[in-house]
Amino acid sequence: MAKVTVDEDGIYLLSHADLVAAGLDLGGADPQRISLSNQGQEVPLLVSGEGTELSIIFQGTGNTTRYSRENVYWLDLNGVVGKGMAGRDVPPGACGAPATSFLHTVRGEEDLFYAGMAPEGEDHWYWQKLLAPETTDLPVDVVDLVPGDGLLRLALLGYTSDGVSPDHHVRIHLNGCTVGEASWDGQERHVIESAVPHSCLLEGENILGLEALGDTGARVDIALVDWFELDYQRHFIARDETLAFRGQGGSYALGGFSAAPVWLFDVSAPLDTALIADAVVENTESGYTLSFCDDEPSGRSYEAVSQAGLRRPTSITAATKSAELRSASNQADYIVITHEDFRQTIEPLVEWRRGQGLTVLVVTITEVCDQFNYGLVDPRAIRELLRYAHTHWAKPAPQYVLLVGDASYDYRDNLQGSNKSLLPTSLVETVFSGQTVSDNWFVCLDDQDVLPDMAIGRLPVSTADEARAVVDKIIAYEQHAPGGAWRQRVVLVADGKEASFATQSDLLAEQSVPSSYEVSKVYAGSVEDPQSAVAQELADGSLIVNYVGHGSIDLWSDDRLLSSEQIGSLGNDGRQPMVILMSCLLGFFGHPERDAMAEELLLAKDGGAVAVFAPSSLTLSSDQGPLNRALLNALLGVDTPTVGQAILEAKRSVAAETQGQRDVSETFTLLGDPALQLARAD
Repeated sequence: MAKVTVDEDGIYLLSHADLVAAGLDLGGADPQRISLSNQGQEVPLLVSGEGTELSIIFQGTGNTTRYSRENVYWLDLNGVVGKGMAGRDVPPGACGAPATSFLHTVRGEEDLFYAGMAPEGEDHWYWQKLLAPETTDLPVDVVDLVPGDGLLRLALLGYTSDGVSPDHHVRIHLNGCTVGEASWDGQERHVIESAVPHSCLLEGENILGLEALGDTGARVDIALVDWFELDYQRHFIARDETLAFRGQGGSYALGGFSAAPVWLFDVSAPLDTALIADAVVENTESGYTLSFCDDEPSGRSYEAVSQAGLRRPTSITAATKSAELRSASNQADYIVITHEDFRQTIEPLVEWRRGQGLTVLVVTITEVCDQFNYGLVDPRAIRELLRYAHTHWAKPAPQYVLLVGDASYDYRDNLQGSNKSLLPTSLVETVFSGQTVSDNWFVCLDDQDVLPDMAIGRLPVSTADEARAVVDKIIAYEQHAPGGAWRQRVVLVADGKEASFATQSDLLAEQSVPSSYEVSKVYAGSVEDPQSAVAQELADGSLIVNYVGHGSIDLWSDDRLLSSEQIGSLGNDGRQPMVILMSCLLGFFGHPERDAMAEELLLAKDGGAVAVFAPSSLTLSSDQGPLNRALLNALLGVDTPTVGQAILEAKRSVAAETQGQRDVSETFTLLGDPALQLARAD
């Protein structure tokens, strides 16, 4: 068995040499027993030759989901009789009028701008942002142009909404010709369709000009460019040894191929690809030409390709044996889902937890996707594993889930940022942030609410060195944390921008921190130098540091009570606190180009925090307060749970009735190990 990945539509070749290079044993392989499947559906194959001459041809399609460009096919060399590619007969000789051209569509779409605040249900990736008044030019490649008019479609999204109507106005030019314009209102998708005179079309590069006029009276007019499509008549000439087109019935002559053989496939349905064997290939002065006729009145989709035009997969990987995750005999208290790069690095923490009496199962994200989504990368595969384990595995059901690997909302790496989606998170819609990342979603198993059913945490590591450092920090904290008064100290930090922040912190001190604990308050506005005071508290060490106030991805308050650049210098000699950040965005661990402060605190080798509970979105302090109080009650109560259990208990104990309350539950995330036990004094 092998996993075959492709990243674009086309006709693919698997050669004997490709399969051997991937480590597959082809000895004695019966060509008739070779099969290929995609998402559980068998794919038709054109298998020829045997031994070193073995050749497998199939129609592949790229992945159009937001999670990956790669589609996955499973190749079985010794299974049941495979699905051979059918042949389709076409009439011999000429039939109907010769087709001289076909309708070709060139599509342009690039995902270079992430619009987190795009309306729910809309695409969140766009090509460009037009802030009126502004113009931009996009290239359009036209090849083998036949005289005649074209048709242009342009998809835009209104990203702003103002009091005037309409508040967006865009004009379209092609090679200097004004070919269309449109006005529309609000945050809505708008597709402009315009005829293009032949005089405005050029062979080769064309320039599509978009002009946001800024003349509607709107204070701000922003439109997002999604994609364009240009229809035009094209000659039957192959490019790069392949030609794909939709026919309308009649006789065809396809030129431009450099060598024989040339295959012709009916690709109207990917799961029923057929070989048209009656096509005639002739060597002419201008190259090889493939001729055939088809009197199918409804028209068919075809692809003609020579040997040189056959595509090769992006990868072929021999399947390896892994744990059968759908076995009802499995049982685990603690599930570790890790990126492959950290499988060995995480082992000391796994053994540490086993030594504490937990039954631990470690599985890679690849194994999860292979068994729960046919090998396709998708965060839903993680949720399906957890749902299956919770329902079908032997009891007791799993309590803890640890995700090991950084995440990014840029699943397909459009921005080429430094932070990759090594272990995908989910995306949820929120009131104030639009779309944002959420690990809580994985453990909401019944689809009825946003309340977790398991304790979950993430180690957002990008390298094995980072993973090793965090694992060492967690084990050292539980095994060798120094004694002292720090174990009974709780530090409450409040932003001075609003009086309610200090009030909420005072409520914590009065209602949620037992009298046996020392409380240290650092309230901006009440302390002469709050920045230095916060830094000193982090250096001195405490059991918990709780911040209430405004925040951004790397800053406590615009008064800079704590900033990312300080973290590397704040050593605390093994007395790392758990840091609770009742703020905004400080736990936005899914940014492709920046680390959130919560990540930096956890990843700091010689200081920082042993665990961080922080938000990935904007939410109201009034909605955060009940969760904050419930969490401290759980962490500091008589029956001391693990950090993950305390978060689970706290989230399940507070209201999640309004959208704001649901956003708090969904977007506050533990960066750390959910099985962590705080170093409370005996």
